[in-house]
Amino acid sequence: MASTIILIGGISCSGKTTLARRLATELDAPYLSIDDYYRPFDNLPLDVRKRVDFDAPDAIEHELLTEQLSQLTRGETILKPVYDAAAFERLPTPEPIYANPFVVVEGLFALLWRDLIGLTSHRVFVETDPEICLARRLQRDVEVYGRSMEFALSRYREQVEPSQSRFVLPTKSNATLVVSGTCGDRGLRSCLDWIQSPTAPAASAMSL
Repeated sequence: MASTIILIGGISCSGKTTLARRLATELDAPYLSIDDYYRPFDNLPLDVRKRVDFDAPDAIEHELLTEQLSQLTRGETILKPVYDAAAFERLPTPEPIYANPFVVVEGLFALLWRDLIGLTSHRVFVETDPEICLARRLQRDVEVYGRSMEFALSRYREQVEPSQSRFVLPTKSNATLVVSGTCGDRGLRSCLDWIQSPTAPAASAMSL
């Protein structure tokens, strides 16, 4: 069974993961996070890995990501890598992902690479006020990943903010649907209606 790929992009903590997971549940589809495709950096000691700029596109093994999504569009099974953000490492055991009518993929750079966005016309950009995103990110980094507030804020100012201004925000122009990351069920329903519509746009962007 060949898969239709749905790409969901947006800046850090814009709400793209929440939307992607809910959309995957509604469509009974696999969910893939591009974060799992961080390069292993196995050759680097932990203290050096912690200083890697994980908010830059080069940190993602996008060649593997694109190839595996291409395999899914051909109906093949993939072995997706699994990344442990708290430990700054790729885990040794991959996760099998089986082809499905839809596969939902989300991440900062989901709409960045031409070879990736060329796989599908279903491209969503989640737009949210940057101050809301910052507050969400700091809370997540401290409560979920165990970072200090000082570390989280420093990383945001030095790496996250500049990178998303340069690499993520411009990818809104590659979306065929733009939704708000604060509209909850309305955004989910908009995505579902759009994806399931026989006249879903394949070129010009819609905003909802």
